[in-house]
Amino acid sequence: QPAQPAQPAQPAQPAQRGAEDRLFCLGLDDSSMCRQLHEIVFSEYLDADMSRSVSLGASIEEVESFADVALGVKTADLMYVPEGERRAADVVLIDQHLLVDNEVWMGSDIASALRARGFEGLVCLMSGTDNEHLQELQAQTVIDVAFSKSDSPVYIADTIASLCKGGA
Repeated sequence: QPAQPAQPAQPAQPAQRGAEDRLFCLGLDDSSMCRQLHEIVFSEYLDADMSRSVSLGASIEEVESFADVALGVKTADLMYVPEGERRAADVVLIDQHLLVDNEVWMGSDIASALRARGFEGLVCLMSGTDNEHLQELQAQTVIDVAFSKSDSPVYIADTIASLCKGGA
């Protein structure tokens, strides 16, 4: 086989110890504290594959590249992945209101764009708004579940795990 082209900061890490069976979870939030919470939910409560799972949103580039990362086209470091090694995320957890460097995005729009590009994983939205707005978000066909930012990590993880097992 021909050698793969060199990609700086992209050491090849073949999946081991059942990593393929563990969830690949991806979060998107403009708050560093919320990104940390996502990663705790992923690692501690969902036992996700933390070699891939991460929460983005610290920069405009991370927000704009989120769909590529979720679809497996780019790594969390925003490096392109060779076609044969791509793996889409199983779960995305997206903040509904993103504000980074004075640019605004709506999580529901990002979810719609993901679905339009063929994303088949679980789409979760997080919002700090009231229950009525959460129900409106969850009613959108591109969104599987909407969480309140006040929901506990255990509730979020249990809901995600049951939806993944149930083939949502």
